[in-house]
Amino acid sequence: MRWDQSVFAPSGYALDSLLETAAAVDFAVLVVTPDDKTISRGETTASARDNIVLEFGLFAGALGRDRTYLLATGDIKLPTDVLGLTRLTYRPQSNGRAAVTEAALQIEQQILSLGTLPRRVAVGGSSPEDLHLLSPLEKELTVLCANAVSQGWTVKDNSVTTLRLWSPKGKVYTLSKSRPETTRVELRKFAAELRAAGVRVNNSIRRPVEESPF
Repeated sequence: MRWDQSVFAPSGYALDSLLETAAAVDFAVLVVTPDDKTISRGETTASARDNIVLEFGLFAGALGRDRTYLLATGDIKLPTDVLGLTRLTYRPQSNGRAAVTEAALQIEQQILSLGTLPRRVAVGGSSPEDLHLLSPLEKELTVLCANAVSQGWTVKDNSVTTLRLWSPKGKVYTLSKSRPETTRVELRKFAAELRAAGVRVNNSIRRPVEESPF
């Protein structure tokens, strides 16, 4: 599924479209190009746009790190948050197919090895690709997990009753889930706890529930 093939709906929110896509696919490949420049300690280097980190974290949180890949040029600067994660390199050249062949073969091997993800069945027999299956709470949880994963955290459990995150230093943070309305309120407190631990949390989860874009 490519970005130019019905991923972003006209007049829709890009984040909603990404969340819905993450719920419908089994693997994600994010192509990182040197569109921006970073000046650090007096040196200017080509770098990726900031949104690539959020998108990587979103898909890694939804699919798992072993199903989410960064396809980047070897000399592009990436934030330290994503260093050490699944990264495949390519060399830009006139023959685009040749440039990505090696990376594509590696991804193909992973796809054949891991297969498709098990999908839940919604009430009434709807498929999980249906847009309405992502409730406001599910969207907020997905965004929060994406934020955490993109910054080196690990989602150890995201069940019906519990969300458990591990920090890079091994500390465990737990959110107990109950009714959706109550959990959304508690999620704001949990997000504040994570922020105190150094996680950069999307503003949509820091707002009061009644001001949420979801």
